[in-house]
Amino acid sequence: MSLLLDHSGRRVSLAALGALPGLMPLAILPAYLGALVSHGGYSASDAGVICALNLLGNALGVMWVSWRPSGRIVPILLMGFCLEVIADILASVLEPGNGLPFLRLIAGVGGGLFTGVGFRMIAASNKTDAGFGLLILLQFLLGALLLDQLPPLVEAYGVRIIYLIFIACALLSTLAFFFLSLISKSTNVEGSDLLFSRENTQTGHPPRKTLNKLQASLALLAIIAFEISASGVWAYAEQIASAWSISVEDTAGALAWGALAGIPGSFLVVLQGDRWGRLLPVVLAVLIAALSLFWLSGLSGSDSVFLIAMLVFNFSWAYVVPYMQAEQATLDETGQLATFGMSAVLLAIAYGPYLFSLFIASDGHQTALTVCLALLMACVLFTILLAYFKRASGAQRS
Repeated sequence: MSLLLDHSGRRVSLAALGALPGLMPLAILPAYLGALVSHGGYSASDAGVICALNLLGNALGVMWVSWRPSGRIVPILLMGFCLEVIADILASVLEPGNGLPFLRLIAGVGGGLFTGVGFRMIAASNKTDAGFGLLILLQFLLGALLLDQLPPLVEAYGVRIIYLIFIACALLSTLAFFFLSLISKSTNVEGSDLLFSRENTQTGHPPRKTLNKLQASLALLAIIAFEISASGVWAYAEQIASAWSISVEDTAGALAWGALAGIPGSFLVVLQGDRWGRLLPVVLAVLIAALSLFWLSGLSGSDSVFLIAMLVFNFSWAYVVPYMQAEQATLDETGQLATFGMSAVLLAIAYGPYLFSLFIASDGHQTALTVCLALLMACVLFTILLAYFKRASGAQRS
């Protein structure tokens, strides 16, 4: 728990809290997609497109922040707050129709700006593993709470309750960044209103480490393959349970427990850090995630199989992602690669539900899950290649 005890740890913790708006649509993706189908009057494929556009907007917002070499945070956060809140208010009061996809894209951009700023602060800190672990922990904690409570709330208030939750998350993020600025000013941190780069402790200037493009590409490919697979399964988890004739109550319970399983996975990263490196933890966790998809695709549907698969799947997901993000941060100490990587991840997450919906429409869940399994195996391959080339590069320098 040393993450919270020093000044740098408190800053990283608040940055993780501030980065949540762009991740909340993913955290409650099954509930949001299900609400659009059951209470919004959309088909499963149309709902998947709307969710994908929301996640695409998140990716564009994060990408915009990643492209900025430096800049003041306040205007970015103000723009993000206005886009998120205005689009959510309009989505909650307008009748369902053709305008919703555009509004979700705009809201996604707003949330992505928050996430990009927070993510870049974590990536440029000296606590990347613990910081990203805390961010994923918060995502799964709030996701578990909301997935458990949303079904009766959606039943009572409709889809608009989800948009109000997104607005509340934007307000919480704004408060987190406000307190972060107070902490920075109270400790006389120079440039506390800028996007941060990790400083060289001897010169006080940002490091000039040359980016290895091959290693950066492998790191990006690994996390993209993983996230396409994971987001597709997560988005349509509720629909898989429905195809297995599992009750709405049991499905909601399994999804909530599954999200809760992500908490110990991410918390383990916070405690463990990079003590045992990153290759072995990532490979083992991805293989365990693949095992959960094998259960979903290879066994007859039942409440217990679905619950166990969601528990294993989310634990692995929450455990893998912080390590992959921290690996990107070590390849580029300015934090730009990791922030760009996050935008690529969100693009992959946006594509995952769309890809899954295509296979569901043509061949059903079985084929879609098989494709997701293949993507996880590709993730393992990219991770092993990255470790090999890093080791070879280190041997050449020595």
